[in-house]
Amino acid sequence: MWGSIRRLLSIKAILHLRYVPKIIFKIKNWKAFLWTYLRLGSYTGIFRFRDGTKIKTSDPIDTSTISVIFIREDYGKVKNNSVVIDIGANIGVYSVYACMTSKNTKVYAYEPMPDSFSLLSENLRLNKLEKSVEAFKLGIAGKKTIRRLFIAGKSPFHSLFPEKKGQKSIDISCITLKDVFEKNNIKKCDILKIDVECAEYEILFNTPDKYFQRTSKVLIEYQNLDKNRNLERLKEFFEKKGYKITKLRKDSKKYGIVWFERQS
Repeated sequence: MWGSIRRLLSIKAILHLRYVPKIIFKIKNWKAFLWTYLRLGSYTGIFRFRDGTKIKTSDPIDTSTISVIFIREDYGKVKNNSVVIDIGANIGVYSVYACMTSKNTKVYAYEPMPDSFSLLSENLRLNKLEKSVEAFKLGIAGKKTIRRLFIAGKSPFHSLFPEKKGQKSIDISCITLKDVFEKNNIKKCDILKIDVECAEYEILFNTPDKYFQRTSKVLIEYQNLDKNRNLERLKEFFEKKGYKITKLRKDSKKYGIVWFERQS
C-alpha cells in the first residue's frame, strides 16, 4: 500500500479533491478526515462512517490507508460469503472493509507489528467483528522462522528488508502462506490480499501450486525491486498458474496495485 499512499501524499494531492463528495457521503466526521487527509490538520481518533463502520487511527497517515480502501476502493469490492486472507493487515482497515461491506464474510488477518496489531484488534472490537475476523500477530514469509522486522518510524511501512544501515528492528515470528491455509483449514480462498513492503515475492514464489488452485483472486501492492522481483515476473508467475491481470494501477515505475484472477 506504500506506493498508493505515497502517491496520495505527493504535491499532486490536489487531484484527489475529486474524492471529496465520496468522503462526505461516506464519513460522518468528514471535515476532520478531509483536513487530515490533505495534511491541513492532524486528527487521530475514530472516524465514523454513515453505515456504522468505525476506524480508530493513531497517525494522520492512516487517513490515506482508509482512502485507498474505502474511498478509492483500489482493492475492489467483496462479495457476500467470501473467504479472505489479509496479509499485512496493518490496523485492520481492509479486514474491516471486507466484513462491513459484505455479508457472512470470513477474514484471516496477519499483522506482526505489535502496535499495529493492537489497533487492528481494537478496530475489530469497535465493529463487533471478533467472530468474523481471526487476527494473528504473525508475519508471513518464504519459510517459517524468526525474522527481523525493520521499523519505519511512526509510519506503517515496516518491512523485512532494511532501507538503510542501522535501521531499528524487532524480532517477529513468521509462517508461510501454506501454513495459513493449513492451520486454518482453508479449502477455498476468494481473495488473497498482500501488502507486505517487498516480501510479496518470497511469499508467493515459495507457495506450492495447490494453494493457488484454491484461490480465486490475488490483490497485490507490488514493488519493482530487481530483474527477478518485478511486475513482469509476477505476471509470468501467475499466468502459468491460470490467472490473468484484471486490474493494474501503476502509481509510478516502481510500485502499484495489481489484481490477478483465476480463469475458469
